[in-house]
Amino acid sequence: MFKITVLCLLSLLTNIALAQDLSDADVKQWISSFSAIKSWSQKHDFKQAPLDRTALAKPGLQSPFATALNSNKTHESYKEFIDLLKSQGYSSGEEWAAVGDKITAAFIALKMAPHEQELKMKMDQIQSQMDNPLLNEQQKALLKSAIEMSSTSMDMANSATPEDKTVVQKHMAELQQVLDETKK
Repeated sequence: MFKITVLCLLSLLTNIALAQDLSDADVKQWISSFSAIKSWSQKHDFKQAPLDRTALAKPGLQSPFATALNSNKTHESYKEFIDLLKSQGYSSGEEWAAVGDKITAAFIALKMAPHEQELKMKMDQIQSQMDNPLLNEQQKALLKSAIEMSSTSMDMANSATPEDKTVVQKHMAELQQVLDETKK
């Protein structure tokens, strides 16, 4: 019973800590850790990388890093991956993923802000096409997937606090560079 109480208390404290707004130090630390992870993963031969890219692209996903981390807990290098995160100053993989998810939400919000009305109009247009009798099931499935992914991005962007967006705005160039490097 004592162990369960301690685990619940630790979980609560972690959630309270992660509910705080991002700071410049949080963003800098996460960018640094992400770069270290990229270097580390290039040195390892994975059948499935610790950050599964398919997990990051699933429609309806509002916590891409937490989901990717969770989906890879059985990976043979997971413990080594967590040790790397701890060497970067994180107490757990969950802490790193939560910070990454908050940064991602703010980043998406800032990227989408200038195009929000246009995106809503395009989503409405796509939605109206779903009832088109000339579309086959495969085309409708593609439209549905596009709507789900757009909706997820909008939901994630809407979850970003104004304070998080202000902090992330200062680091947009660095974040864009890190994200561009992962595409290489």
